[in-house]
Amino acid sequence: DRCLAGGGLLSRSLDGVAELGRATIELPGGPGRRPRRATLALRACPVRLKAPGRKPSPHLPTPPPEVALHFVEAREVDPPPGVAPAHWLLLTTLAVPDLAAARRI
Repeated sequence: DRCLAGGGLLSRSLDGVAELGRATIELPGGPGRRPRRATLALRACPVRLKAPGRKPSPHLPTPPPEVALHFVEAREVDPPPGVAPAHWLLLTTLAVPDLAAARRI
C-alpha cells in the first residue's frame, strides 16, 4: 500500500467512488484455471502519491514530493462458485475520465 500526499492510503482511495460501468472479458485458462467469461466492475479516480521517504544520495535524483496518477480498479462481479474473483488494481499516468478510458486501461 502507498501513502497519499493528502493523507490516507492508496487502498482506501476508491472507497465511495461510484462504478463507471461494467465490461465483459474472456479470461484465458491457466494452470488449475479454466477459461471463462468475466464481468468486471470498473472504478477510477485521480490520486497523488507521497514520495517514499529515503536518505538523500549523491547517486540518485531527489524525488518530487508527490506524483499525480490515476487509480483504476477492475473487480469481477459474480464469479463462478468456488472461483476467486478476478481483481486488478492499476496505476497510470493516463487520464481516466469515463468508462471508455477505463476499459482501454
